[in-house]
Amino acid sequence: MLADILLTSETSVSFFGSDGSDACMRISALLPASMIRSGRNEPHESALASMSHQPPVALTNPDPPQPGNGHSRIGPAKFTRPRTPAGLVAREAQIAFLNRHAATPLTLLVGPAGYGKSTLVSTWLSRSCIPHAWLFVDEHDADPTVFTRSIVEAVRRSSPELIPESNALLQDEHAPFQQLLSVFVEEISLAPAPYVLVIDDFHRAETPGTTAMLAMLLRSIGATPSIVIISRARPNLPLDELRAYGELAELGSDELRFDESQSRAVVEQSVDRVLPAEVVEEIIEQADGWVVGLRLLAASPEPARASPPGVDTTRSSILEPSVARYLFAEVIEQQPPDIQEFLLRTSLLEFLQPAFCDKLTARTDSDAVLASLAHQDLFIQLVDRQGGIYRYHPLFRDALMNRLKQSRSDEDVQSLFRVAAHEYEIAGDFEWATHFHILAGDWDAALAQVHEQAVDWMLNDQLSLLEQWTGRFPIEILFQDRLLTYCRAWVLVRLGRTYQCEEFVTLARQNIDVQDDTLLDLRLDSVIAYVHLLRYESQPGLRIVRRWLDDFPLPGTFEHLTFMVFECLFFFFDGQPIKASAFLEQIRAVIESTGRPWLDSLETGYRGRVLMETGENLRAKALFRQAVELGERSNAQPLHYAHLLLAQACLESLELRSARSNAIRCLELAYTLGTTVHSSPASQVLADVAMVRGDRHETDQHIQQAIAVARSSGLHGQLRDALARRAHYSISAGDPDSASQWATKLLAGELHLGDFQGYKEHSVLARYLISGGQVNEGLAIVDALLERARIDHRRRHEFEMIILRAWGMWRQGDQLGAMAQFRPALRRAIEHQWTYTLAQDVLPLSPMLEQISSDPELGTFARTILRERRDQLQAQVVLDSTGSPLTPRERDMLAGLLTGKSNRELADEMFISEYTVKRHLSNLYTKLGVSSRAQAIAFFANRVDD
Repeated sequence: MLADILLTSETSVSFFGSDGSDACMRISALLPASMIRSGRNEPHESALASMSHQPPVALTNPDPPQPGNGHSRIGPAKFTRPRTPAGLVAREAQIAFLNRHAATPLTLLVGPAGYGKSTLVSTWLSRSCIPHAWLFVDEHDADPTVFTRSIVEAVRRSSPELIPESNALLQDEHAPFQQLLSVFVEEISLAPAPYVLVIDDFHRAETPGTTAMLAMLLRSIGATPSIVIISRARPNLPLDELRAYGELAELGSDELRFDESQSRAVVEQSVDRVLPAEVVEEIIEQADGWVVGLRLLAASPEPARASPPGVDTTRSSILEPSVARYLFAEVIEQQPPDIQEFLLRTSLLEFLQPAFCDKLTARTDSDAVLASLAHQDLFIQLVDRQGGIYRYHPLFRDALMNRLKQSRSDEDVQSLFRVAAHEYEIAGDFEWATHFHILAGDWDAALAQVHEQAVDWMLNDQLSLLEQWTGRFPIEILFQDRLLTYCRAWVLVRLGRTYQCEEFVTLARQNIDVQDDTLLDLRLDSVIAYVHLLRYESQPGLRIVRRWLDDFPLPGTFEHLTFMVFECLFFFFDGQPIKASAFLEQIRAVIESTGRPWLDSLETGYRGRVLMETGENLRAKALFRQAVELGERSNAQPLHYAHLLLAQACLESLELRSARSNAIRCLELAYTLGTTVHSSPASQVLADVAMVRGDRHETDQHIQQAIAVARSSGLHGQLRDALARRAHYSISAGDPDSASQWATKLLAGELHLGDFQGYKEHSVLARYLISGGQVNEGLAIVDALLERARIDHRRRHEFEMIILRAWGMWRQGDQLGAMAQFRPALRRAIEHQWTYTLAQDVLPLSPMLEQISSDPELGTFARTILRERRDQLQAQVVLDSTGSPLTPRERDMLAGLLTGKSNRELADEMFISEYTVKRHLSNLYTKLGVSSRAQAIAFFANRVDD
């Protein structure tokens, strides 16, 4: 019988062992198979009854507390379920899990302090209304006698009717403990299901005796109660056996961790003020699902702070003193001194590998220590089972790091950094070796590590790595390495930080004697030339380029090719595409002779750009697609630029879907690289697409974004281009007054009609003057631009100026002369796919297009352009007449309905799904007061007729 096995003096000694260390495993071996609770057997009454006749050896300590002491901690709070806070963040998945396992013999919730274990169980019981008893375990319950009495008392306070005899025995302090246990097991086993016994904070009283007591209960009681254990460490129970029989349900720290949406809700509940979005994101990242950490960080007066100097500069830290105090009081100081020392020393490592931990702690058993910490769920997580690699919770690690720096001298901490750096160097891990060299202040070693990688990062356009590591050094340290000084300047300009780049180069020249270092002088000049290039400042840029290219010291090098590319682009921006094309031939020859495939995509894109400006848009698109393919194949620098060029070419021929998708791809790649160099032009393409489609709202959004990016990056040329585009949109929409302020500023300055920037601005200015009635002034600008375009063989610009001249002549009343200019221009538009120029100015050009719409040769082309504009105007009529505010999407739907477009065609045209089209149509029908497509079309047509 079970009682005979457990409670004879001889068996109890062998069961618990001299120290009781393996009591749980032994009880599993000693119990007969018939006692394993599987729902098939009733409790063994005779076995339990016999317990009252045995001496209390097995389940008491050698020096048990007096009976009175067993009751000294019994009070209402010890047996009261925690209240459920108002507005608690819902944890439906975990609640559903507990509901599914309400009848499971043992449910185990194990996780570090502050993971919401007790609150979760309390919420579940509150919502499910399952009868239950709750016991908060404390250190007094480490004695199995006291532990047993506490369990009985918890049930008595919850449901005294279930255990009347146990209740009477409990009041008698002299009643034999074995008798109380026997009667309790018999009575509680007869309780109607479901009934739950919650044992909270079991880790506080876990001893061989209490574990054995709990194991005996699990084996002996019947279908009730179901036991829920809440603990910070996995109890030493026969869990594998219970799991095998389907009698165990577990929730660990991974399941208890709050997800992102839940974390965000906790942060919002924890403060009575609105936190900035970036602060909320930082809190969520650092807390990593730890609910107490979320609350403490959110409620701190300054929720975002930097790490203490030298702690871990690879990421920011927002460790709040209240978090550190909580962790040390509740977790760290509860560990033995040697484990505390292990935790402090190994907190240097983000990923804990046993071999590295051995070196830092001078131990040989780090693998066992890490496994033990993980078993206790001590804010540590196994991330690689095969390699035995762990990581601490971020806030736990920060707390340990802070304590390490506070409790040890700087020399001691730096010696640990050096040990870690040495071990990572041996392992060939550049990132962590360099990181610890920097923390140790070993600058020479750190510079040497970064120096080895910098050129590869630069050639492969790994801008984030180059910026990160060159930015880790104090500037006076960085200036000790000439190559890294250049790399820092280069990556700043590549990322579009032109102001910061100029300041850095100025400081470098002040602190380094570049006269004694020709190569560094050359490299810094190349960076400044790049700044001029991004700002479309061709003349100062050309002066720098010619200084070096006339007698280049290192032909065929990266720097040499860079200067050659810059010279080509400066001539292009100066309005001389033919001269730029000649330089491209030289660049191609150097590429082929030196084998630098990283430039293939860029050079191909530039050749296509020259073709586009000289009127060969079809060939240009083919080269742009080739540039994209080359960039993807070699992971080359200018891949996002190739997408931008392709987007611009597709826009020219009104392939709007391709233009939009390539512009978005450019933005995505630029974001990945961290650069803003081509972000503004890509946003301008998106604005152009929206403008052609008649979506003024989306046009404004994209052009404002383009202006903001160009202004913040100091890219003055792109900023001027974006401002001119915004003015053009107003003029094309028939609202030239909105562009008056921009035009006035431009008229007050000098006219530079020929170069890249001057052409764009003054072509828009000519439109403004013609639309405002100053036709002669506008035509004077047009004639000057036309002459320069012809000289430089810029065929597309020549076509655009002829269109504007025809418009000006029409405005002057010379319709015959205007049409004589306009007809051959339309033929060229059809031949070269120059449709965008007409589409963007379709409103002012409408009278000429209407006159030509019946032409047998050009009529179809003219009618197609006019139809799109007519649809947009009709949609505006309906918008004005319905009295209901229509969204931009709904306005587009109106235009599509009248022309008979299907949902699929509308989806393709608007770059949305068919489901979204249906949703917008439904909203539109409601606003129009109709119920079908046919009724909407009729409503639309009637409004237009009126």
